[in-house]
Amino acid sequence: MKITVERDELLRALNHIQGLVEKRNTVPILSNILLDVNDNKLRIFATDMIIEVVQSLNCDVLNTGKTTISAHTLYDIIRKLSTGSQVEIMQAGTKDPIEIKSGKSNFKLPSISPEEFPTMDNAKMPFNFLIKSNDLCLLLDRTKFAMSAEETRHYLNGIYLHAENVKDKEALIAVATDGHRLAKIQLDKIDKIGNMPSIILPRKAVLEIRKLLEDYEKEVSISLDENKICFSLEALTFSSKLVDGHFPDYSKVIPEGNKNILIVNRKSFSEIVDRISTVSTERSQAIKISLEKKMLAVSASSPDSGSAVEQLAVNYDSEPIKISFNARYLLDITNNINEENIRLELETPSSPTLIRGEQDASCIYVIMPMRA
Repeated sequence: MKITVERDELLRALNHIQGLVEKRNTVPILSNILLDVNDNKLRIFATDMIIEVVQSLNCDVLNTGKTTISAHTLYDIIRKLSTGSQVEIMQAGTKDPIEIKSGKSNFKLPSISPEEFPTMDNAKMPFNFLIKSNDLCLLLDRTKFAMSAEETRHYLNGIYLHAENVKDKEALIAVATDGHRLAKIQLDKIDKIGNMPSIILPRKAVLEIRKLLEDYEKEVSISLDENKICFSLEALTFSSKLVDGHFPDYSKVIPEGNKNILIVNRKSFSEIVDRISTVSTERSQAIKISLEKKMLAVSASSPDSGSAVEQLAVNYDSEPIKISFNARYLLDITNNINEENIRLELETPSSPTLIRGEQDASCIYVIMPMRA
């Protein structure tokens, strides 16, 4: 194998994939990436056995072939080479070291046989649709904070994606919950999703694909079946196995008909919660919300930090209520609402509260109260 490639293009490609690879892995081949050279293309594969990322880039090919190399060593070398330089990568045989040359720099690195590198079987998957990158980012951003990280309930370790017929229109719905809070967003006008299977996208896949979307503005092609999903971003494909499990019936925890309605400025409310939570117990981060006619009070206390209270005039004409929440959970929700005012629908101090923007009902949040 022998190729010449632009340093900046190679660095950009390695930036996309090296975060997936663990520096120290009990399976040595998984610390490597696969370089596959054919048809004037270099394809770089990275995998952790659950996720696979494949990045393609142009190069000058003198000899085709395959090899594997340490992902992080190669990344560090290319990162430290001069901007705008060219890089020559060659290997005489699969048992020989890989040579990397650029200018007067010359490196020789060990390799593991490419035959040992595991790749996913990306046979054609039956369900395919297109989604705008900003819509996909919105789906992930509005829900990912509510994903669980507890291994005991692995079916909550991700985002639940499913199609639903809403008012005679196909809608793509994303839901995440950790049992303490729930996030749900509904996107309309997504074509060809009516027969899509309901899936759970794993937590790590959610975080990795979101990073890849950071500087991508075009449409994303999504292919999936009951076991796997593939996101195609032009020269990059991101494939992931899906969580094997059944997501609970989340509709049962979304309250309907909560009678106590609070409309409050999102920024003012968030700032008060953040300030008052400074003295809350570090472990529970509990704050108490007290509501009376036209008035809201947020308070907190702890044996070590003391106490605090702050009041705010609000639009509230329902029954007086006192209810406690985890401040961080509350702020995670309010920080994900892009409206001037938010709407809280409350019932009792022990009942779930529904939160959304005052105008937009396509994205809703549910938070469980804490014991007073």
